[in-house]
Amino acid sequence: MSTLRGVAVPAMARVMALERGTEAERHGGQKLTVSVVGEVRKVGRYELENGATVFDAIALTDGFTESASPSGLAILRLEGTTLVRILVDEPHTAFLRPGDMVVVPALNA
Repeated sequence: MSTLRGVAVPAMARVMALERGTEAERHGGQKLTVSVVGEVRKVGRYELENGATVFDAIALTDGFTESASPSGLAILRLEGTTLVRILVDEPHTAFLRPGDMVVVPALNA
């Protein structure tokens, strides 16, 4: 364990905090707006800090519904004129960009 601001945290948590800071710096410290759709308790558009992850966005929705399939998480992102689907294995390390859409599928989808 290491310490971060006087609190004991696992080493991975410290690495994640540093990555989040780097991602925020890359986008100029502005806020970003993303949509979260599918099997979450509150579907909608959410404003987050730059450097936010899929985990952060899902937390704002009050979490998954009972029929959600967390293993099927994806980000839909417009890159130029192409819509790209990015599968998310680890929501706490999947950084979001402005305009992204987080998709939480149903178990049978």
